[in-house]
Amino acid sequence: MRTLHHDNEIYYPATRHIFLEVEVRQELFSPQEPSNRLAGLWKVAVPLEQDDVDAGWTAMGAFFTVFETANLQAFDVYVYDEQMNPIELD
Repeated sequence: MRTLHHDNEIYYPATRHIFLEVEVRQELFSPQEPSNRLAGLWKVAVPLEQDDVDAGWTAMGAFFTVFETANLQAFDVYVYDEQMNPIELD
């Protein structure tokens, strides 16, 4: 597991963590983009007061902002809470 550090986390008065499981869709993989290095389990700090869905979207936004990836369709991302229960983003 890797920890994602992002600029906004310093503004959160209290945090909790959301976990992102990132898989690269090989059929959409581009050799020009080092997408494979992003695969794996990531721990992302989010504001404590957010509900699970908002926290999941915050974590996803931080992930794709930090890595500035152009091809979002190249990834399957699964979102989990601190107990590794899946979070459905609507």
